[in-house]
Amino acid sequence: MAQICDLIERFPINRMTAVPTMLQMMLATPLEQRDLSSLEVVVSGAAPLPGEVQSEFERHVPSCRILQGYGLSETSPTISVQRLSDAIKGRTKPGSVGRPLPGLDVLVVSGETGEPLAPGDVGEIAVRGPNVMLGYWRNEDASAQSIRDGYFFTGDMGKLDADGNLWIVDRRKDLIIRGGMNVFPVDVEASLLECPGVLEAAVVGRSSEKYGEEPVAFVVLAASASADEVNVHSQANLAKYKRPVEIRPVDAIPKTPVGKIDKKELRAQL
Repeated sequence: MAQICDLIERFPINRMTAVPTMLQMMLATPLEQRDLSSLEVVVSGAAPLPGEVQSEFERHVPSCRILQGYGLSETSPTISVQRLSDAIKGRTKPGSVGRPLPGLDVLVVSGETGEPLAPGDVGEIAVRGPNVMLGYWRNEDASAQSIRDGYFFTGDMGKLDADGNLWIVDRRKDLIIRGGMNVFPVDVEASLLECPGVLEAAVVGRSSEKYGEEPVAFVVLAASASADEVNVHSQANLAKYKRPVEIRPVDAIPKTPVGKIDKKELRAQL
């Protein structure tokens, strides 16, 4: 990440896109020793951005505003993004990924009936518009499962609020069902990142004879932190059914080529 800081200083870059992992790694460098004052906007996507990361980055780089966006390769790629005009006026909603782009029809639908849900209710995100793919190459079955009535079903869980802002809750396949209770890993990860000394966190489910599934947390810790401290934090800040049954310290959390946490690899480690 030092190279990114070097480039911003060398070429007075005004805007950039990033994934949350990049911002976390930049925070791990001594940003106070850098001149990043040219940076005005960072658009963050590909994964949920923890609020703590956003606030810390904007504190270290006060000239910059982070805008969260959301999209997929199948939607070429953007579906929604926070507006800079709203951020300047203090009208963005922290944690949301903004409003859908003009020309797109975005719904949140019930996983059981496929019917649109009311504002605030969590369901699967579906999108229709000119940027949606025609289908998967030579895979008619996958295309038929993903595209129905002109809508592409993303596989992501989210909600729309009364103002039309979209909120991402988690990937449907990452949802952990513990004893009949839904545990969204992103909620647990956000709480763990608020614990002093936790540099990175990723939560996945593992099989449990008693509960069906249970959450396990992989964490990258600062030298001064311990797994016991993280466990105490989770006991104090998470509902009992959301608490990880194991805190597993690791040197690094595996990432995909685009910087997303590789949860498939973490499940394989379990």
